[in-house]
Amino acid sequence: MFVSADRLMAMENGEKLHAISFDWEGYAPRFLTYSFGNARLQELELNAVSFTVSDGQYCIGSFRAEGYRPCPFRRQVVNFAQCEFCSRSIIPIQKCLFDPICDGELCDWDLCRREHMVYIAFYGSKTKVGMTSSGRLTERLIEQGADAYFTVGTFHSRKAAREMEKKISRGLSIAQMHRSADLMNELQKGPDYAAIDLIYRQTGARIGEKFDLTPSDIVLLKDYPIRQPLESKPAYSSLIGVHEGEVIGVKGRMLLYRNDGIRALNMAALPSRVITLI
Repeated sequence: MFVSADRLMAMENGEKLHAISFDWEGYAPRFLTYSFGNARLQELELNAVSFTVSDGQYCIGSFRAEGYRPCPFRRQVVNFAQCEFCSRSIIPIQKCLFDPICDGELCDWDLCRREHMVYIAFYGSKTKVGMTSSGRLTERLIEQGADAYFTVGTFHSRKAAREMEKKISRGLSIAQMHRSADLMNELQKGPDYAAIDLIYRQTGARIGEKFDLTPSDIVLLKDYPIRQPLESKPAYSSLIGVHEGEVIGVKGRMLLYRNDGIRALNMAALPSRVITLI
C-alpha cells in the first residue's frame, strides 16, 4: 500500500498515548489513554479513529486513592494489561481471574468471596455461558456486546459459579467464549429477538431439567450506539497497524469504522498498547 511522505511523518511523529482502559458507562463507551507528552489521562472521542497501534504491550499502571499512577517500571506484559506489581493490591493471584483456585481463603481476595451469577448470553443467534459478580451483571453483558441474557443461578463464591459455568458448558455444549472474528455475521445482521426468545425457552428448559436450576426472565439489551443491520459484513481488522475512518457504531468490544468497507476493531485488546495519533 502506498503511503505518502507526509502521512509517514504523521505516523512517526504524532502524539503517543498509552491505552489505559476501554469500558462502558451505561450504553456510552469510554476510551481512556495516558499522554506521555503531557503526563495526564485523557479520554478520546470515538466519532472517528485516526491512529496506529504498536506491537509492544506495557503495564497500564494502577488507580489508587491519590489517583492514577503509571507503572513505575514500565514493564512489558503479555496476558494481562497490568504487571503483578501494579495489580497486586487488587488481584493477588492473576490467574484466578479465569479459574479461581479457592473461595478466598488462600489470598483473602474479596472478589473470590463475592456472590456471583451464572448467565446465558445471546450474540445474535449464538449463545454463551458465563459468570460474573452479581453487582455488575448488566454492565458485564454490555461490555461483551450481548443482545440479551438470562441468569440460571446465584452462587456464594466466584469458584462455585465458575464450576457451574463449566458444567453447563460441558453438559449442554454451550460455548464459554466466542472469538470476535466469528461474530462478524451477527454484527451485520443484528439481533432477531423472536429467534432469541425461542432459544431462550428451549435452553432454559434444558438447564432446568439437567441441573435443577430456575432460569430468570430474559433481559434484552437494545441501546448500543449502533444501527443494525449493517450494509455489509464487517472485516475483522488486525489490531497492529493503522486504523483510520469514520466511526459508525460501537457494540461491546467492537468499534466499527468505514475504510474501504466496514472494519471492526477490538477495542478491549487495546489497553497496554501504545497508539500514535495521525
